[in-house]
Amino acid sequence: MGSLQGQGGRETEGKLIFPRYHQLASVRKSRDQVRVEGTGHHYLIQHTTGSGKSYEIGWLSHYLKKTISKGEIGEEEYIRP
Repeated sequence: MGSLQGQGGRETEGKLIFPRYHQLASVRKSRDQVRVEGTGHHYLIQHTTGSGKSYEIGWLSHYLKKTISKGEIGEEEYIRP
């Protein structure tokens, strides 16, 4: 794994984090909902404490950014007031 720039300019070792079943299911369901309804809506990811919501939000954000870059979802739709 390559090194990453950490806090204070120090290099840190990167690591892969694989989703657990409920996290993967949540990301896929959210992704499918965004495909159907489009962007500009409010979505809620709700799980118990310590279940990995931050990771889910990160994976979903990565997917949306990649999708917008490919032009599958227009940027004008994504950035609605």
